[in-house]
Amino acid sequence: MKKSSKKQNTDEKRWKEAASKFEKSSSLDLLALSEAISPEEHRKILGAGNRKAISLRIPENDLSELKKIATANGRKYQQLIIQAIELYIDTYYNKISKV
Repeated sequence: MKKSSKKQNTDEKRWKEAASKFEKSSSLDLLALSEAISPEEHRKILGAGNRKAISLRIPENDLSELKKIATANGRKYQQLIIQAIELYIDTYYNKISKV
């Protein structure tokens, strides 16, 4: 699909403006000092973000245990699943960032 010439010109103008900001030596110095943040830090700064409904296949035994733990802690079991996913992502990120 071909973009309209007006849209293409607008995009090119935005790209040139962005490039001019990054071509300044002060911007390059700032970029050199910056470092990526971990997913955990990202959640702390920006919050949990938008949620998207997904379908998971969890063994029935594990699901019943999740529900027992959630009930004992007065929480919904979906929150425990989210916490487990976040913990896995954080652990994985820390593992690969050490390499």
